[in-house]
Formats: sequence, structure tokens, C-alpha cells
Amino acid sequence: MNTIADILAEAGNDVTLFMPVINEKYAKKSRLSFVEKVIYHKVDERVISMYNDMYGSGNSSGLVDVWAMNPSVLSLVPVVKATLEMQKLNCEKIMNDKDLIDKLRAEKFDLAIGEPYSICPFALFDYLDIPSTISAASTGQLPTVSYAIGEPISASFVPGLMSDSSEQMNMLQRVSNLFSSLFFYAGGSYMYGLELDHIQNVFGDKHWMELLSKVSFNFVNSVPYLDFPQPTLPKTIAIGGLSVDFKSESHSKLPKEWNEILNRRSKTVLISFGTYAPTIGMPIEYKKSFISLFKSMPEVTFIWKYENPHDELLKGIDNLVPTEWMPQNELLADNRLSLFITHGGIGSTIELAHSGKPAIVIPIQGDQKRNAEMLKRHKVSIALQKERLVENQILINSVKEILNAKEYHENSKRLKGLLSNRPFLAKEILIRHCELAAKFGRLTELDSFGRHLNIVQDGHVYENLYKWAKAGELNRDDVLPYVHKYLTPMMNEARKSKI
Repeated sequence: MNTIADILAEAGNDVTLFMPVINEKYAKKSRLSFVEKVIYHKVDERVISMYNDMYGSGNSSGLVDVWAMNPSVLSLVPVVKATLEMQKLNCEKIMNDKDLIDKLRAEKFDLAIGEPYSICPFALFDYLDIPSTISAASTGQLPTVSYAIGEPISASFVPGLMSDSSEQMNMLQRVSNLFSSLFFYAGGSYMYGLELDHIQNVFGDKHWMELLSKVSFNFVNSVPYLDFPQPTLPKTIAIGGLSVDFKSESHSKLPKEWNEILNRRSKTVLISFGTYAPTIGMPIEYKKSFISLFKSMPEVTFIWKYENPHDELLKGIDNLVPTEWMPQNELLADNRLSLFITHGGIGSTIELAHSGKPAIVIPIQGDQKRNAEMLKRHKVSIALQKERLVENQILINSVKEILNAKEYHENSKRLKGLLSNRPFLAKEILIRHCELAAKFGRLTELDSFGRHLNIVQDGHVYENLYKWAKAGELNRDDVLPYVHKYLTPMMNEARKSKI
């Protein structure tokens, strides 16, 4: 959201960024160059406490260990439940803060942009009578947004957000893909409903689909030439690649020490799992596999984002550069970098595709398996399950394959050329659509009648899934308990909708 705000401000628009703050040290690292008005709003103290319990604070670790989590959608249930409680409390504080509401209303905004992971931004926009709104997801399309605007979910050939399949799926994979989308829809519907119930005394009785269906545009963090082809409505706009700078010269932007590191050997490999999965929390067996990799290839320089560069485990390895931070974009853009080993977050995936570098993707959680399959489709990467890192030879063989096979490098360069030469760049698309929505208000011309078709509420898809779950022994053990525990109450709640 910071990137969107800064781009719009740079284009000459009067932009105000509203930022609820859990950790104040991150509020000062917003990397804003052009936005002058930022409204910080400290969240409820209970939210801060719950967040620290879940994700840790300072040097203490939290209850969520992403390295140990099962990659399936069902493993996210505890996280979703905790997130829901935090969102309810935060939304309640925002909507009951009269001084804040008066301050925001006085701005008389023409357009408001919010992330759809919570319904609270759109309730706030409605409460402030802002004439035009836009949903902007930092991931791909959310099933709740698709359903609200009437966009088809093509589960038979379009991998969902949490899918681990490619577009070519067998029957079991299609059912699994459908289940994942339904789970996301039902879970999102349930979360939105509880959030709105929590602010009913202020906001009144409105349904979440009424709020989301009114968006003028639906921005998704996707690049059409990179992502799986899929049917979308005219109001769904792909804006992936906003942070990619095609005009930058990596050599001129790289600090001297990083230039020296890239010149040490003929091949350099960058390893980073982002902030989502701190490498210091990686199981020791996985770390040892990486150590074996470094030692087996002394002719290659390895740059490893590692939160404790002085770890005894890393000492004595001449071709290793452990670092707490590195200029990732600039390194990826440099021709001296040979390979990127990544968790496959959507930001890193898009940066990688634009850089023309091959990759080894080791998905940890969330949409990362889908992103890994997306890159494999272009034949620019190898995907490894994180559980297989205990077998160090698999990692070593994968790195050698990428470094020695011309196909990966040629395909990566072609993908880079395709993305850098597409007719319209993401920044231009973003600015033009936002300015259009701000000028003309809500664009009812783009509203699809499909938003009135309630297949899920009728129960047909759910009932078919339920029958499938009852049919097989494996499904009875693995799927049916979750259907009863989570999906059934959520679907019952969704059926009550009057929209």
C-alpha cells in the first residue's frame, strides 16, 4: 500500500496514507518519498499483545513457526482465528475514535484504496461517504472479492491462491483446488461478518458483499504475462511490478562492497527467504544442507540473508557471505548474479521474473507454492519442498542443474524481455485507473450481474464437496473432520446472506 500511495503522490495527487501501527519501529521505515501526509493510528493494546504472542517480539519467538507449519490451507486455521480477533479489536477502536473519524471526514476524499484482507477499510470508507473505492490486494485474487464482484472462480484450470498444482490438474487436484477456494471464501465471509458485527453499534447493519461489490476497481498483485491465464472482469486490474525500476543501472546503484563481492568469482548465488521466514529459525537439518552446498561448490560465491551472520555454524566457509541485509533488487538486476534461491513470496517472484534470473523456489507457506508453479510454467525455476532440505544432495544437484543448464538462463532472459516490453507498465496502469475512479466516482458501468448469483449460498458446490469427502477412506480421515469443524459453520453463516 505504501508503494501505491507514493506512486500516486509522485504523479501529482494529494495523497493521505492512514497507517494503523502495531510496532512503532516499522512505522518509521515506510520508505515514502513523495507522500507528505501520513496518519499513524496506534492499535488496541490487546492487539499488540496478541500479535507478539503469535509472531514474537524482539528476540523472543512466537507461537507461529512457519518452518514447521504444514503447507496446506488448513494449517492456517489457528493463524486466521488469531488474525480475526485482532482485526475485530482494531476495527472497533478505529470506528469508535470520533476525533479520527472527524479528521478523516474533513479531508473530503474523492477516492479511497484499501486492502481486502479485512472488511474494516471498506466499512470506514462507507462511513466517511467517500464516493469511490478500490480494493488492492498484495497477493493474487481473493475468492471473497471474486464472489462479491461476480467474477468466476475457474477452479478446474486456474490454481487458487493456496494451490500447489499447476494449471494442468487431475480430478483430485481440481477438487482440492475447489476446496481451497471454498475454504478461503467461507473463512473470509465469516471473518468479515464478525468484524461488522463488532462495529454494528456505530456502522449499522450492512453486509460485506454490499461494501466490496461497490469497488470501482479491484487491483491484484499479478502480472498477466507471468501469471496463469484466467478469466477476469473489466474491473479487475493487474498491477504487479510496481516496485520494478526498468531504468535503473544496477552497477551504479550497488555499494562498493557489493560490487567487490560479485567480482570474487564467476558465479554468484543469492539466498533469501525474506522477512516472512527468518533463516535463523530454520531447522538445523536444513541449515546443514545449505552448509554442505556451500562447501561442495567453492568456485561459487553464496550470499545468504541470515539474521545472525556471526553464527558459529557459518564460520570457516570462504565462499559464503552471510548478511542481515542486502540490496536485493539491485543484486537481482546485476548480470553477475547467476541464481536466486527464494521462498517464492509474490514480491520476490515478480522481481525475479523482471530480473532475468533463474531460481530455486522453496515454498514455506501461503501462496508460495502457487508462485513456484507459476515460475515452473515458464521453465525458469526448480521447485523444492522444504521438507526435502534434509537431503542435502537434492539441494546440491538442483543448484548444479540450474547453473549448468543454458535453458533456464535463456528462458529467464526471454521472460525479462517480455515483461519489460509489455505495452503498458504497472505504474501507468495504476495512476490512470485511480485518477479515473477519483474523477467519475463509483463506476456502476463495470458492475457484473454475476454478483447476484449465489451458487455457494444455495449449497450445491458445498454439498458436492461434502459427498466427495464422505466417499473415500482417506478423505474421511483427512478432509471430513475439517469440513465438519470449520467449513460447515462458515457455510451456514454464508447461507444467511440476504445479498
